[in-house]
Amino acid sequence: MNRLINALGIERGSFRLFGFLLALALIVMAGAVQAQTREPFPRSCCGEYDCLLHPVPRTQLERREDGWWLKKEQRLVPFDQTRRSRDDGVYICRTQMGLGTLIHPSGEKPCLFIPESDG
Repeated sequence: MNRLINALGIERGSFRLFGFLLALALIVMAGAVQAQTREPFPRSCCGEYDCLLHPVPRTQLERREDGWWLKKEQRLVPFDQTRRSRDDGVYICRTQMGLGTLIHPSGEKPCLFIPESDG
């Protein structure tokens, strides 16, 4: 590592400062992501990163005669089992930071948020 630092002409103090600033930036970014999760959704729907504040593309679901078909899960959620969205976006709270399956708390409606105009 010392050879690389010397070859690049980086002073030791500058290298340490760069490392510190990089670590600080990563911590701030992680906090910002966490702040953009969970807030407007029920606690039962969201872990730390399950409910992102960004709506999902409408291509991820399809309106059918008896409910909403979630393409990824290959699952139908009846209209009366959806939750109301806080705006005009569709939100699907999924496990594993949005990469997993639809969260469905025991005894509650699934965590699929649909705008009232689409309900």
